This record gives sequence, structure tokens and C-alpha cells, in this order.
Amino acid sequence: MKKLILIGAIGLGLVACNKDKDDNSGSLNTLTIDEPILPSSLANYSQPNLPAYYQNGPVAGADNTPVSNPVSDAGATLGRVLFYEKQMIANGTISCGSCHQAINGFSDPATLSLGFENGLTGRHSMSLANSRYYNNGAFFWDERASTLEAQVLMPIQDEVEMGLTLNEMVERLEGVDYYPALFSAAFGTDEINSDRVSRALAQFVRSMVSFNSKYDEGRAQVNIPTDNFPNFTAPYMHDGRFSTLEEVIEHYNSGVQDNPNLSPPLRLPGGGIRRLNLNANDKAALVAFLQTLSDDVLINDEKFGDPFPKS
Repeated sequence: MKKLILIGAIGLGLVACNKDKDDNSGSLNTLTIDEPILPSSLANYSQPNLPAYYQNGPVAGADNTPVSNPVSDAGATLGRVLFYEKQMIANGTISCGSCHQAINGFSDPATLSLGFENGLTGRHSMSLANSRYYNNGAFFWDERASTLEAQVLMPIQDEVEMGLTLNEMVERLEGVDYYPALFSAAFGTDEINSDRVSRALAQFVRSMVSFNSKYDEGRAQVNIPTDNFPNFTAPYMHDGRFSTLEEVIEHYNSGVQDNPNLSPPLRLPGGGIRRLNLNANDKAALVAFLQTLSDDVLINDEKFGDPFPKS
């Protein structure tokens, strides 16, 4: 008999919905170990207690949340389950959360991530923290996805990363018995389609807002709107070439080279190359500042963690 886990997912209508096939006790209000364990009431994703400088000025103006897809508690809860759902992958071995690990700032400590058949991704996994405040709203290192809603579906269809078509993904999810209640709670009916998957995943990712770092603690003491930053986790750069912040800073300090794709801020008004040209004390101070941006509260928050029991 499979091990059963008692839960009370009242907020999602998941109680009394499934019983293990080998269980003859007649007991309801049980879920098999293969199903996600969710809290008895919905976690708060939609109304985080953001500091004042997030709600005014440059940060608020950078919010890329579309009017058509605001974050809701039920929508982000569905997104959380989908984010860690291995049925979203061709052979059921990994999930989105495998390459975007909460404990590593929703990134991957490996230089390149492993896909469903152990193929390597083309670039280093980006951190998802504060994706909501990427002001132009385009995603991936090359910004080929025009919105977060578009971005979250692309890895699913990638032949290295997850290896499914969207139709195959929908068919997979339709065969999983805990999704009708989750989709109904999020969208009003139990219909499963790729648009709803996209919207739920985007809501979950946008709810990953970092505002409990040492930097934030300092900012909270002054009433001046300012930009904020996501967690910094190694390795760094699109190809993961650097393993320390010191290496990153030295790259911008002395190693920037001319290239047709060089970002405009790295060019001087006359077209030359802009380098930081910092001394040793300046570089040490910059590293010290960057180290204040990690948010241990965010990366350890249960509502962003894997809801599926470990076997």
C-alpha cells in the first residue's frame, strides 16, 4: 500500500478528492505521496508586505505585470505546482525547479544546466528573483521572449531542456487528477490549456520578490525611492565563466573588449570602451556591497519551495 499523507487543502478544494487504489479503509481526505502537499489555506503571493521604495519611484515603474495577468494567490499556487511538476518534462526526470533552485536564488550552481536527457543548456540559468521588476519585460539572456508569459513556455518546448510540445504538455496535465481543482481555483473552471499554464507560471515567478536582504534593511531606514536587485548566486555571466564576484568586477574593471554586441553603457560617448578602472579598495568595497543583496528569507520561504514529497 502506498504511503498516504493527510492534508487539508481547503483553500483549493483538494480535500476528500483522492484515495489510494490499494487502500480499503474508505478514508477520504488523503492524498498519495505522488501529489503535492499544499497548505490548508492559500499562501499570500498577491499582497506581499513590500517596503515603501518598492511601491513608488523607479521600482514601481519597472513592474512588468500585465493588466491581463495580475498575481493571485490561487494562480501562483497553481504556478508553484507546475514549476516543480515532473510531468511537464518528456521523461519525468526533472522540473523547472531543477534548473532554478530556490536555495541558489532560483538559479543553478552549475555553469550549464542538465536537460531531461542530460544534455547541457546553451547558457547559464538566470536567477528568477525580481523578474517582476525587469522593466522592459523581455526575458532570456538574448531577450528573445517578449514577455514572461511567453518565456515560461519556451523551456517546455526546448529539445534539450524539457522536450514536450504544448499539446503534449496539456495532455500530460489532463491525466493528473489533482489539477482540475487547482485550475478551477485559479481560473474559475477546470479547463487545462497552455495559456493558463503560461499565466500561472508567470504569476508564480513574479511573486518571487526579494525585499529582505541587508541592503533592503538599510533602505528601509531612509525614505528615498531607489532600484533594488535580485539575489546574486554563482556562477556569473551568461556562460557562467566566473565563479566569484571579484572575477566579475575585474572583468568590468579591466577586461571589457570591443564587440559589435557590446551593451551601450559599456561604451564611451565617442564609441570607445568604458571600463571601471577601480583601485583595489574600490573593488573590495563593491564586492562588500554586492554581498548585502542576498535574501535568505526569500530563498527559504516554503511557499516558493517544492511541494512534492521526497521519496
